[in-house]
Amino acid sequence: MQRTKTSYDYAGKLTFKINDRHTVESSVFGDPSHTNNVPWATLNASDKTVNSKWDYGTRNWAARYDGTLTSTWLIDGAFTWSWNHFSEKPLADITQIFDESGLFKAGTFTAQGFGFLEPYDSNTRSIAFDTSKTYHFLGQHTFSIGYNWQFPIYDDSTSFSGGKFALPATNASGGDPGYGAATNPTVAGKMTDASLVLEPISSVSNSSGCTLCPYMADSVGGGNPIQVVLVQSRGRFDGGVTKSSGKYHAGYVNDSWALGKRVTVNLGLRWEQQRLVGNQLNKLFNDMWSPRIGFVLDPKGDRKTKFYANYGRYAFILPLDAAVRALSAEDDVLGAYWAPSSKTTGCPAGTPAGAPCILTDSSGNPDYANMFKPSSSTLLNSASGGIGNAVTVGLSGGEPFQPGIRMEYTDEYVAGFQHEFRGGLVFGVRYIDRRLKRVIEDEGGISVEQFNALANNGGGLNYFIGNPNSKSDVFVNPNEQTFGGVDETQSACAANGGKPLGAFDCALLTAEQNPSAANAAALVALGFPSSCIDTHNAPTPYVAPNVANTFGTVLGSACFPAVNTGTWTDSSGNLLSDCTNLAQSKQAGNCAAFGGEFYADGKPDTYKDPRRVYQAVEIEFNKGFSHNWALLANWRIARLNGNYEGAFRNDNNQADPGISSLFDLTEGAFGLLGKQQGIGPLNTDRRHVINIFPVYVLDHSRLKGMVFGGGLRVQTGLPLTTLVAQQAYQNAGEVPLFGRGDLGRAPTTAGIDAHLEYPWKFNDRVSLKFGFDAFNIANRKTKTLIDQNPDQGFGVPNQDFKLPFATTGMNNYFFQQPFSSRVSLRLVF
Repeated sequence: MQRTKTSYDYAGKLTFKINDRHTVESSVFGDPSHTNNVPWATLNASDKTVNSKWDYGTRNWAARYDGTLTSTWLIDGAFTWSWNHFSEKPLADITQIFDESGLFKAGTFTAQGFGFLEPYDSNTRSIAFDTSKTYHFLGQHTFSIGYNWQFPIYDDSTSFSGGKFALPATNASGGDPGYGAATNPTVAGKMTDASLVLEPISSVSNSSGCTLCPYMADSVGGGNPIQVVLVQSRGRFDGGVTKSSGKYHAGYVNDSWALGKRVTVNLGLRWEQQRLVGNQLNKLFNDMWSPRIGFVLDPKGDRKTKFYANYGRYAFILPLDAAVRALSAEDDVLGAYWAPSSKTTGCPAGTPAGAPCILTDSSGNPDYANMFKPSSSTLLNSASGGIGNAVTVGLSGGEPFQPGIRMEYTDEYVAGFQHEFRGGLVFGVRYIDRRLKRVIEDEGGISVEQFNALANNGGGLNYFIGNPNSKSDVFVNPNEQTFGGVDETQSACAANGGKPLGAFDCALLTAEQNPSAANAAALVALGFPSSCIDTHNAPTPYVAPNVANTFGTVLGSACFPAVNTGTWTDSSGNLLSDCTNLAQSKQAGNCAAFGGEFYADGKPDTYKDPRRVYQAVEIEFNKGFSHNWALLANWRIARLNGNYEGAFRNDNNQADPGISSLFDLTEGAFGLLGKQQGIGPLNTDRRHVINIFPVYVLDHSRLKGMVFGGGLRVQTGLPLTTLVAQQAYQNAGEVPLFGRGDLGRAPTTAGIDAHLEYPWKFNDRVSLKFGFDAFNIANRKTKTLIDQNPDQGFGVPNQDFKLPFATTGMNNYFFQQPFSSRVSLRLVF
């Protein structure tokens, strides 16, 4: 397989000098690009329908004015416009079916279709203005003032391959599939698309009575045919385009005060404001003030030696991802179940008489191309003889914000020394200390086990965007009660209509349906804490039995009684309404709060302070070009520690600045977040980086003008961490289980490069330059990273754990790239 990327780069610049004092410049550059039609998203497929072609690139235009009003007064202004886009076209526009049945082939694979598509279109315009005035008062001052305005627009589109289809108004038995009565918005008849997973019905809850689910031959295990169903996890029906924009304003003042030849003091102040606008909500972050101060000491006043120190505060401007994800809404159909196309003749041996079996092609293999035929007759949700689960209509709205939320910022301290020796050799050393002081993140206020308890009762996690820290009090803290693992041996349960249910779940359901002292005692006898039963003998509705880690180890069980009352049901057994504020929660019998409610309860939430501390010493030896040679050499000794990486999370490759999963959940009693909030080396921490780049030019002989260049780069390896999935999100890479860096570090890498260039001059203005570059001459192939995930998802072992692995943005190859070379030809005029 050969992947090809073609890019047409262009650039142009026009300079118009009005006179000696005023100049206007304009430049344009871009890189329209495309690829060939090959697999980009996955190689685990049975045909070429997973292939796609990319079309992407940028176009940028900048215009600038520079003016000299007087010998002491300068002015400049600039306008920029940047356009960026990406689109992807599948080789075949057919619905994706991902086969997880394990019946036709072992394991999982993409049977057909490309699946998820997310093209985007981005435009950003900006205007900047600066002016500076030099005057004398107790020394020379250069006073500057400036303003910057940016207006980004981002249109995000999401869809699935295979085209749109109308959502049926009824299910296979003519009833309501779960959204028939929905009017806000109306669902039936709306156009949607889908990506499907073929699963055995044993993987689907409430599916034991599905007579409409066809049978599929077990070609792998050789056993009897097994019933399967097509699961549609998501289908967007609101048009698929999310529009977002932002407005950013910044102004600054600065004074550079030269106290003679030896001392210069810089004082500055910057003001910033940002508004994010989604298709539902908008949020203003204003009045971010950032001071700057610094000084330079030149002991002899000869510009050969200097000592310097600076302090600055730098705000982080949120990308529009937060506006798309947190301030916008999209309408989805979730959890729809479809019957694969079937027949009742020619079924594999073992299929019950009269039961349907999936369509097969002429070779007897599953006919994936004709497997999905969306209509009322194939929609199984809540249908008689179908799947007992209703379709969920997901109407995502904007996330609320914590009152008083402020912009994210970092404080930076720099101190250094620099001296120029004879011959132009410059030595410098500086210390950098950069500390993240405040972050913006979405928070959930509950633990993994409380998340499970809510999910078991039809609840979910509510997100709020704020500034999480160890002192913040945004949520009601839960009163988690833990107990041991419980017996879930299946048997007929009267409370479940005589259907099988685990022993503990049956006792819990019995006590919920018929609160009584006897039923409560039976529940307690199974290990259930009496503190989770109220005065009316009703158990708390929020219970998480047999909480386990990704390795299948049951850590115990948990229940969550109300935190404000020992009676969370009324005399009729109905659950009291949820409390909405602290004052209401203190009124007896008025409401019940179980933890996670969005109001302060007078106790700090259990988050730790987000921490990202970068400390480095940088040593440089540089020489500008003179006497035929030049040198750039530097050595950085650094440390990056903390529990928060920043805008991009390398743990799980999550690019959601300000709304990552790091603060969605609290630690809880079972430690299911591992050392997620613990301090350790962050993913991009490199302790040593060495670069040496010498250049020498011949000025005699027939090879006059010949350039010899070289390069040496040495860098120590990145920290390696055991990263596992947690039960709430199921995603790989969420939790640093034993602490960051527990697996040691990747090996040190080093490479030697060389450059040769010879100019063939036609005249003083035109020359043809021949170049040759060689990279990694020693052909070192040191592995750069390993797969740090013991699981592929919660409870799914990863056989590639600790094997060489490539991660986008960290290392794009499994190993250090081998030797390569490049020949170039440039016409210079």
